[in-house]
Amino acid sequence: MSKLFMFAVLGYILFLPVQFDFGGAFRLAPSDLFLMLGLFAGGMHLKLGRRQFSSWHWGMLFIFVFASFVSIWRNGFITQYALLQKDIGFFLLLLTYIILIQAVDSWDRLYLMLRVFLLSVLWLNIVALFAFFSGVNIPFMVQDGRLSGMLIDPNAYGGLLVTAFAIHILTSGGQLRYFEDGPAYWPHSPCPVVS
Repeated sequence: MSKLFMFAVLGYILFLPVQFDFGGAFRLAPSDLFLMLGLFAGGMHLKLGRRQFSSWHWGMLFIFVFASFVSIWRNGFITQYALLQKDIGFFLLLLTYIILIQAVDSWDRLYLMLRVFLLSVLWLNIVALFAFFSGVNIPFMVQDGRLSGMLIDPNAYGGLLVTAFAIHILTSGGQLRYFEDGPAYWPHSPCPVVS
């Protein structure tokens, strides 16, 4: 992997919990800019295998396309909300999956990516808690008296924390034996994404 590609992937992960609100209807996520940089840096070197996609991926794609056709059939057009938030959002999610799959070529790389994510959530949470308890007005941190971090929506912020806790719980054991007859320590076994 090129250094620019890995810079883009780690930048995407680092800024994943951050959004900026521009007038309520439009939000900019710096992570999306890093996603585009990753696609540019990866370019034609992105390789996709059959094992990296399952029937769930195709099923989700079918559901989103079908829902868009239902919206067009009922209303005669597709709403801006459905197009931007649902269809383009799902497309960005697939691009993110492709970029992250390309970046994970070893257990060490996976651990690095998870560590960057957890540290980014930790630092964001420290700032958010400071804003919440001190009463200092830090933009986008508190919404209607509820802690929202930089995700603006308090519910999305809660989901971010649950995800971070789940990752921390699953990876905090260090070198864990996972099968009696398998490799001694799972971080040194072949990475399932690339093997």
